[in-house]
Amino acid sequence: MKRNRIVLLGGQILTGEEIEPTEFPELETFRRQAARWEGPENVLVLRNARLENGSYSERLDYLLLKRDAIEALGTGTLSIEGFVSSGLER
Repeated sequence: MKRNRIVLLGGQILTGEEIEPTEFPELETFRRQAARWEGPENVLVLRNARLENGSYSERLDYLLLKRDAIEALGTGTLSIEGFVSSGLER
């Protein structure tokens, strides 16, 4: 089942579509990383991931994340709203 994920990692916001490891195009890369990170259940695979850090944004086709390094995880869509001007004038 595919889900949109919002991940907070080291002060950065990551968003993307969580996919099954079998959908990752480089299965050998996934297997090697899973072996380093205590097994496949500790690897989160995101497709069409976006990395947001302030005004900086980067898009990645695929991103592997170590689940136990994630600070928070959300399900659904990301909606960010700006601040409204206070209307105060000098």
